[in-house]
Amino acid sequence: QALTPEQILHYSESIVAKNVETRAEAAPVCQPGWRPFGCKCYKLFPSPLRYDTAWTTCVREEGRLVVVDSPAVQDFVWGLVVPSSDQDFWIGLNDTTNESIWRFSNGYNLNYFIGQWNNFKNNFPDKEYKTDDCAEVKKIYAGKWNDANCNKFNPFICERGPRVCG
Repeated sequence: QALTPEQILHYSESIVAKNVETRAEAAPVCQPGWRPFGCKCYKLFPSPLRYDTAWTTCVREEGRLVVVDSPAVQDFVWGLVVPSSDQDFWIGLNDTTNESIWRFSNGYNLNYFIGQWNNFKNNFPDKEYKTDDCAEVKKIYAGKWNDANCNKFNPFICERGPRVCG
């Protein structure tokens, strides 16, 4: 026996409602002090640390230094930092393992030489000094990235996730 259009609509609405309810239950809320964006949670750590200590702190927090891999993430993290301080801050990008091979904290390489989006001041690290191996977001460059000495003390942002998103 064929279903009527009303039965089909009612069945479809109940399936959609169940899926929305399931997704809402599955999507964890970010822990206190962490802010949601996309499918991840982010936290600003305002106390300045060296890059390696910032990295370790994020790992202890069950996360990693923030991966800024799109303009949307850049705008979000910039919004976290702008009202909080006048300092630059670390992001999860460095070339400490292999010179000139910039790697994000999630293990992916930044391929700026083939046009992958990045926010370096001139679209690539300037390597003004050979020891500039860690990426920071510069306040005086209005949020553009800079390659800096990893021993510099900067605030930083950690990310956790992915959260379950719909």
